[in-house]
Amino acid sequence: MKKLWTVQSEYTLNKIIEDGIYYPNFNKSLEFTQRRKNSYKYILNEFNQRNKTEYNGLIFCISEFENKAIKNYEEYKNMVYMSGAGGISNSKDDYYLLELEVDDNIDLCSCQFYNFCDLIVFLDDTEDYTITEQDIENVKSNLFIEDSCTNLVQSHLGYIDKNMIRNVYRSYHGRLKMHMIYEPPVFEIYGPPKLDEQYGECSKIEYYKTHLINKNNK
Repeated sequence: MKKLWTVQSEYTLNKIIEDGIYYPNFNKSLEFTQRRKNSYKYILNEFNQRNKTEYNGLIFCISEFENKAIKNYEEYKNMVYMSGAGGISNSKDDYYLLELEVDDNIDLCSCQFYNFCDLIVFLDDTEDYTITEQDIENVKSNLFIEDSCTNLVQSHLGYIDKNMIRNVYRSYHGRLKMHMIYEPPVFEIYGPPKLDEQYGECSKIEYYKTHLINKNNK
């Protein structure tokens, strides 16, 4: 079994509770259609080709950091803190972190996170850069990880099944901020928000834990 970590919205969690499974669809995603259509489609096609599937979207996950699998929540938080990478988490109140376990027989189409960021730039943000076909081919050739993993690894799924979920956490967000050129980097950490229990938010995480986690899978 492989351990994966993914940040998802309340909408996604509710769909899993209702249907037992959630299938993403890039064609219905505003971000996909407006900002990242080419790069998302490229990695989706690669995933479908490898797994002989016909999914319409992907679940983006983080699986490894500094050549090691992320095995628990503390290691996940350390990854967010140490990597300083934007876009791997979300501090909004209606987003949650899912701890997943998936079968080894799924080709996760794993890639180096920062190389995927380059792919987005080269395929979708071309108005701001001078990009050549050779630049694009270079990024594609270095995108996927075949053997040992490097630094921050992004993995993918075609769906989330309820039986994959091992735990649910409040989303955890970290950011590296440079204040001045002569000062050392300062990390700003955004952990679970302090919310008044009278609004029920503190019980909401327990609601998702109760309805999403199969006790036999823990």
